[in-house]
Amino acid sequence: MKKHIFFLLIFLSVTSMKAQDSSKVKVGLGITIVDIKDLTNTFYAYQSLVPNFTLPIIIDKIKIAPSFGYYNSNIKYTPKLETKDNETRKLSESNIHIGLGVFYIFKISHLSIYCGSHFIYIISKEKETHKKYNDTENGHGYSIAPAIGSEYFFNKHFSIGGELQFKYIQLKREQNSGNYSDDDLYFISYGSFVTRTLLVLRFYL
Repeated sequence: MKKHIFFLLIFLSVTSMKAQDSSKVKVGLGITIVDIKDLTNTFYAYQSLVPNFTLPIIIDKIKIAPSFGYYNSNIKYTPKLETKDNETRKLSESNIHIGLGVFYIFKISHLSIYCGSHFIYIISKEKETHKKYNDTENGHGYSIAPAIGSEYFFNKHFSIGGELQFKYIQLKREQNSGNYSDDDLYFISYGSFVTRTLLVLRFYL
């Protein structure tokens, strides 16, 4: 149900432009260049740090930004255990983020300052493989990320900007292990709060 609501919000944000004065509407493409927090040793926190592509739509002083992000990671590690069960294991994880951001814009010459929030639906999968078993976790969740940022326009087509996000993430997964029967399946809930500092390049038509 949540997934359908997100797609509906994105559809309404695009179709709403038809009712606006075309001279006040700008449509573009935004790409996250670097997430500064990604450069730190986050390990398990990496699941929340997904670079995004955005479709910013500026209507006068309002910016609507549908977004999409994908992340995939593969890690091999050998646990140092006192038992003999210390063979190399492989941990893979993939995350898809589908979101919508809504912001109010303050314009000062070539600089735009904006504030608002991102609303994101998350599809997540994790798999751990070992010669004796395979563990998989499949699930979904959501994220709410209030944000403040600025954007400098070199001309009417290109801009560079920075954004600070305060991001809450809630994720639920169903675990399926080769060690257990179907009756032993269980759910795992993840909750976290992170700050993200982004550098974004945008192109406008």
